Amino acid sequence: MRISQLVSLAGRLVVACWIAVIGGATGVNGQQTATTAETAPVDLFQDVVRFRNGDQLHGRLLGYTPNQQLLWQHKDFAQSIRFQADNVIELELKSAPAPVTNESDVFVRLTNNDVFVGRLTRLDDEITIQTAFADTIKLRRNSIRSLYPAKSSASLYFGPNNEKDWMTNIGRETWKTENNALVSSGTGLIGRAVPLPDSAQIEFDAEWNQFLNLYFACYTPINRNSIVPTGGLIMSVFNGQIRVGITSLQTGWNLGGVIVRVPELLAVSRGRFTVRVNKPQRQVVVLFNGKQVVNTSVVGDFGEIGSGLVFGSQQDASIIIRNINVTNWHMADNAVSEEAAKDDRNDTVKLVNGDVATGKIERVADGVMSIKTPQAALSIPLERILAIQFAPAGMVRARRNAGDARVWLSSQHYLTFKLENIQNGKLIGASENFGRVTCHQNAVHRIQFDIYKVDHVIRSD
Repeated sequence: MRISQLVSLAGRLVVACWIAVIGGATGVNGQQTATTAETAPVDLFQDVVRFRNGDQLHGRLLGYTPNQQLLWQHKDFAQSIRFQADNVIELELKSAPAPVTNESDVFVRLTNNDVFVGRLTRLDDEITIQTAFADTIKLRRNSIRSLYPAKSSASLYFGPNNEKDWMTNIGRETWKTENNALVSSGTGLIGRAVPLPDSAQIEFDAEWNQFLNLYFACYTPINRNSIVPTGGLIMSVFNGQIRVGITSLQTGWNLGGVIVRVPELLAVSRGRFTVRVNKPQRQVVVLFNGKQVVNTSVVGDFGEIGSGLVFGSQQDASIIIRNINVTNWHMADNAVSEEAAKDDRNDTVKLVNGDVATGKIERVADGVMSIKTPQAALSIPLERILAIQFAPAGMVRARRNAGDARVWLSSQHYLTFKLENIQNGKLIGASENFGRVTCHQNAVHRIQFDIYKVDHVIRSD
């Protein structure tokens, strides 16, 4: 039976246990009580389970058993429903309350591209991170690719979240916001103002049918009357090519732009774009699915500058944009990678003032990092460190196992591990990166299954 038939059947059922809900809440003495806006109960059936055949069902996640069965509660059924996890590709958990966050001081990226934030409490041969989602995580040093101070990677904007601030060009409203995404059904533009520092990293997931014909602009003026870019940086993706340059109302495309062929764009129907712009230096770096495809200095004046992001479709086929994330870019990633490439046995530390130290990181204690360099032993306060990359030599990536799930801890951070059980508000599993782990369910936003066969969009830079 398909889920659509199941829901239709549910709509025809009269379940006795819901009569009390329809009639009103009942107090401890059997007296009917009224609810107000201040005391209205939270809808506990906002979770969504998505199936391999495209069906989806709202309800409430009750649990996940060791034999890979999903326990689900639909509001029109008295009994819980069991689904075999083989048929499920994703769970979206909306009914869980927001977790209490701890004071994070590092952003962690593992060798398998898992990312999360926490408080660094130990760094020597073993690394310990105190987190809000799973208490303490103990990591093998060779499973970590890089660490960044959390404040330097804090999001300035993340969305869309069905905001009304996204505007379409008048007379051609082919874009809309739905299900936390920008969705195009034809040629047109959609844009909004966001906080854009002079050096910014803008990331987004894109999905498309047929081939991608996408138009993207940033640092462009935007107002209620027009979202047509009249200045700033513009990127066009068409026929397996990416074109980057500066635009203005007077000159249009600047001839100093660059065109790069990216064959991967023709082989897939979704991917993650990362656009890094240093406006004062006119430096532009573009990554697609974590691979750098453009690194150039654009020529010319940015023209009329604004804080607008604009997406445009130049085709009738659908384009979906999700997980737009704007952060500061200190150009540290490129600098650290270049230094590490000189000797892959060295750890590399990039400081806020632009200095770079290479050598062996020995420990972190009381907020101070000790690193032994060829010149001297240095003690550096963590607050002065912009980025840390561990020695590539000896790095180990966790093996991919059939039961692995991708557990999203927020819209931006996730862990990959073999999911064994969900019960009593806890997710229990294990990974070669950090051993056994117990995550608080109220810190989890999404769970993706069959992650190595299904073409899930993931975050990567």
